[in-house]
Amino acid sequence: MRRPDCRGFTLLELLISITLVSVIVVILSMSVRTALRAYIKGREANRETVTVSAIRGLLGRQLRMAVRPGTSSLGKYFRFRGENDQLIFTTTHAPMGSRAGGIFLVAYQFQDRDNTLLYAQRIITEPDERKADPPGAVSPEQIKKMREDGWDVSLVPGLESVEFSYLDRDKELDLDAIDNWPSSWIKDARLPQAVGLVLRYKDENSGLEHESRLFFEIPAWKTARRRQLFGP
Repeated sequence: MRRPDCRGFTLLELLISITLVSVIVVILSMSVRTALRAYIKGREANRETVTVSAIRGLLGRQLRMAVRPGTSSLGKYFRFRGENDQLIFTTTHAPMGSRAGGIFLVAYQFQDRDNTLLYAQRIITEPDERKADPPGAVSPEQIKKMREDGWDVSLVPGLESVEFSYLDRDKELDLDAIDNWPSSWIKDARLPQAVGLVLRYKDENSGLEHESRLFFEIPAWKTARRRQLFGP
């Protein structure tokens, strides 16, 4: 009785098979690596876009509704003070999703110790409450105390720098000269014509620094007063 042919693979066939499998594994790993890099890069770009859009939208609405000095009963709540790395002012804009209304004291403050932008807001009901300031450097314990004192606090991480600038109302509005705008606003009797904001952040993958330049024009008194009385 004849046995069936049980001849196995030759050494050459095994080497060819191993080589083909190795090539396929390398191609697949390169494809996965490329897709993963693209995903991480897209996620990082999307995070930066969302952050810049959120700041642009919120700060823009708050500045358009900023409390003006001498505007009837609201004038006694007026406050607007700006430095290169922080801005604090009063506004009648209520954040979206908030059922609260009234006058808000809002603060934007860059924490260079941990590259974080602090945003804080609180409702004020008495004119003296507009003088409150968030602490210069914020720790988790201080954030807890701020919330106990009535502040709503949010932190925006991942920023290399935040720079505010201010344009007086007697100056020509030239966006190309925004780098030459003063870096502080300490005039207690009036609002600036416009506020500039430069956000810098670093790409975690390439290490390259990106920059977003935002510009906010504060409307004239009559337009602003109508908005405060009747809404946007």
